[in-house]
Amino acid sequence: MSSPSPHIRIARQDGRIVVEQQRPTVTGILGGLSLEEAVLRIPLLLPICGHAQGIAAQRAAFAARSEADPCACEHTRQLWREQGVAAAWRLTIDWPAALDRERDLALFKAAQNADGATSLATYLQDCLPGLISIEEPDDLMRWVNTSHCTAASMMRRAMELEADLGVPRMPNLAAGETLQAMSQAALAAADFNPLSPSGAGIEVGALAMHRHPMAALLTTSPLYGALSRRLIAQLLDTLVIAGNLLDEQSTYPVSAWTLLEGVGLGRAVTARGPLFHRVALDGDGRVEDWRVLAPTDWHFAPGGPLEIEANRGPLGQEQLRLLVLGFDPCSPWTLQEEVAHA
Repeated sequence: MSSPSPHIRIARQDGRIVVEQQRPTVTGILGGLSLEEAVLRIPLLLPICGHAQGIAAQRAAFAARSEADPCACEHTRQLWREQGVAAAWRLTIDWPAALDRERDLALFKAAQNADGATSLATYLQDCLPGLISIEEPDDLMRWVNTSHCTAASMMRRAMELEADLGVPRMPNLAAGETLQAMSQAALAAADFNPLSPSGAGIEVGALAMHRHPMAALLTTSPLYGALSRRLIAQLLDTLVIAGNLLDEQSTYPVSAWTLLEGVGLGRAVTARGPLFHRVALDGDGRVEDWRVLAPTDWHFAPGGPLEIEANRGPLGQEQLRLLVLGFDPCSPWTLQEEVAHA
């Protein structure tokens, strides 16, 4: 029997939003393999953000052997390119669909097949005309209110829909060393469950990473509410991705840790947030245990930030859809409305 496909089910039950993730734990089949063979299989087993999955796996493998990653610079370029393609998908497929506009599949394919990092960066910037020159929060708001591009229209619609939702809650954000320590602890737990990691409502996406200088203001500014601030954080993050695609010298901080003898932790950053792999070796140097923790695992966990935000008050279908897009799941998702009984 084949394993069930990854899926996220969001349902209204007794007046509450309940989130259920369905995703097979495929890394269990890696037990007993050599590290080299296991690393080669990871992108096939986990194809979404496949480059990041493979890179995090390789970093964990090297760390388990207390070795340095010899391909760190090349991996950095691969990660920025994969993030650029993910950002292009948002701008040309997900966001137009949310506005009931025609999806620009041709533009997405052009970005996906771009000949070099410079071309991909140009496609991203072309989707956001005028945004690259903005340096101040007031200028950002003027751009949102006056630009005719799909991204600006998406922001305006989110702001319209959040106007009656009240003051947004302060999000529980984790990034950098804090997230690394939390992920390390979650992955080492005897009862580790990737679909329900420990931590109350942890957010790790663009709002938490705040790689753009203005992104850090989104959680405190009264201009942005529950629906818009994560989408705008993604928008600003797209500029960071484009800039790093143009910078051949761009780097990431330390992304691999030897935890114990034969146990390594590797990290790779995706457009949705950091991804972690943990590998433990047996006495023969083969895989004993392999665990993965992705941004979607934090965001769509039971009692996670999507559930918390969605249950602050009654949300309409369109409001809930934009909230989900703000957390950007890496799996297909469906909304099951509560059925009224006569």
